[in-house]
Amino acid sequence: MQGKKILRITKSTVFLAALTTAAACVVRLAFFVGGVRGSDAYAYAKYAYQIATGAYDPTQVFSFYGFRYTVLLPTALSYKLFGVNDISSTIFPYLFSSLQAGFLFLLIDKFIGRKTAIVASILIIFYPLDVIMANILGPDAFIPFFATTALFCYMIGQDRRLPLLYALAGILMGIAYLARVTSIFLFFAVVFYHLIRREKLNALSWMLLGLLVPVAGEALYYYHRTGDPFLHFHRLSVHDDLVKGINPDAIVSLLFYPQVMFGFDLTGLAFYGPLWWLVILGIFFAWKRRSVPLLFLTIALVIPWLGFEFGRQNIREMTPMMKNYNYLSLITAPAIAIAAYGVSSFFVDRGKKTFFISFLGIIIILNLYGSYRIMTNIKDDAAPYEVVAEFLHRAEKRPVYVHHERWVLFLGYFLKYDPTWPLILVDDIKEEASHAYVVLHRRYLEADTAGRPIEPLPLARFWSTSPPSWEKKIEFAGTPAYNSVIVYSIPLFSSSPCR
Repeated sequence: MQGKKILRITKSTVFLAALTTAAACVVRLAFFVGGVRGSDAYAYAKYAYQIATGAYDPTQVFSFYGFRYTVLLPTALSYKLFGVNDISSTIFPYLFSSLQAGFLFLLIDKFIGRKTAIVASILIIFYPLDVIMANILGPDAFIPFFATTALFCYMIGQDRRLPLLYALAGILMGIAYLARVTSIFLFFAVVFYHLIRREKLNALSWMLLGLLVPVAGEALYYYHRTGDPFLHFHRLSVHDDLVKGINPDAIVSLLFYPQVMFGFDLTGLAFYGPLWWLVILGIFFAWKRRSVPLLFLTIALVIPWLGFEFGRQNIREMTPMMKNYNYLSLITAPAIAIAAYGVSSFFVDRGKKTFFISFLGIIIILNLYGSYRIMTNIKDDAAPYEVVAEFLHRAEKRPVYVHHERWVLFLGYFLKYDPTWPLILVDDIKEEASHAYVVLHRRYLEADTAGRPIEPLPLARFWSTSPPSWEKKIEFAGTPAYNSVIVYSIPLFSSSPCR
């Protein structure tokens, strides 16, 4: 792409890449929320703990959380070494998110230029999606790292014609795939670029071989443990119900990504800031100047986006693909690179340095505020679980009755999966209940996980009035009000009036 200087990395390049990595880590630490503070994160923590303790059984896994080994294996190692806690839960998300920022600088510095690389560093350091995902255990702190390094290896392989670099790019894409199967869209993007450039097919063979290393390894593991090498795909089919019907649980609207990417949705504005408007600016300058590296990065952005927007979750039934804000983490590297190229071309190349500094300052402030708003929402949602967990750490051990499956996951993590704490999922409390705690969470007494109203659970009658023998241990007023929680203590041999 730019001749044989491509592998010559100067001391200043290494220094700036290291500085970018360190700065990214500092900013992410400033928004520390505990690592395991969302419903998905608690599921990943549970399966990672099972792997760490040898209790993991793939035949008993019925959700995609338990098959994402790029997330689970490093976290299991961390739990094995340091135990189950918030620090061990965030070690690898912070590491991969911060390193991704450094690798992104190297990629842009070598293939586009130093000025664009510096702008990209500033953008990625404060990019809210990256900042927040580094603080939540899940695929989206891992995927950007492996996607960025895969693109880096492929681009160097293009310049040097080194088969092993193509193979390494394939391996890295395969590891991203093991974090979330839709990461395969990146592989399709590289193949598409390779074909339209009429490059030698030998490179694709090496890349495919590399991709098959982690993918085939996963299949062999399933075959060894269950006799079904395609267990992962067979279990994924259960999630089709989330996208079916006129009012599906998951988001499937074709308007979702256009709305959230360009700030017509407040959560999207908080997650992305003005990034996608800058991407449009960068694509314009890339087209105008016919930049080959920017052409590649644009394809690496557009093809996965088309997959997310129009992809089918089940080809046989043509069920639409679920959508979410964080899924766009796969295209973080090309998005940041193209946006930085647009900003650099519009401001720096035209000598508008004063406007450039002011503009970046505004972006940083907007992104920091977006990260703060999301962090606040995460803390508000986690607050009732933390309050109850803190009480239970001090309380006598008894069965804990909860009315939503998320509470089983949350308290399991906060109680470090102590088997002497029975966590029992119920809709109501029967007469035989005694010597137990009852957790009432207003959010799930009258609504489902998506926030839609449901027929109130029988337990809802105890929100305002409880049996005389029950003792109220906690009455926590959350923000918003649906995050409020009440904990009752049922004494030994008490008889509940429930019929």
